[in-house]
Amino acid sequence: MPFTPEWQIMGDVDYRWSLSSKWDANVGASGNYNSSTNSTFGSPDVLDIGSRALFDVRAGVESSDGRLRAQLWGRNIFNSYYWNTTFQADTVWKMAGRPATYGITLGWRY
Repeated sequence: MPFTPEWQIMGDVDYRWSLSSKWDANVGASGNYNSSTNSTFGSPDVLDIGSRALFDVRAGVESSDGRLRAQLWGRNIFNSYYWNTTFQADTVWKMAGRPATYGITLGWRY
């Protein structure tokens, strides 16, 4: 079947603790692995999608009542280059996955 790797493995860890009576902290990481696959029936080599392993991290603080939150994060932190999909019509094209991305998320609940 297209886009069906033999192996798909995903893991996620998250650790939370209290900083004070008003603030909590957290750190976490996640990873996923997909073995190689193909984007069509018949598995022509030109449409192969190689295996990939991606890792994300995060760290943040949150008010104990859950109203305020700030988090730093990184996705694909090892900047793995990988293909998401391939397609063939008159020519073959491949779509690359996202590069390493870092950011901050701020949240407020009212």
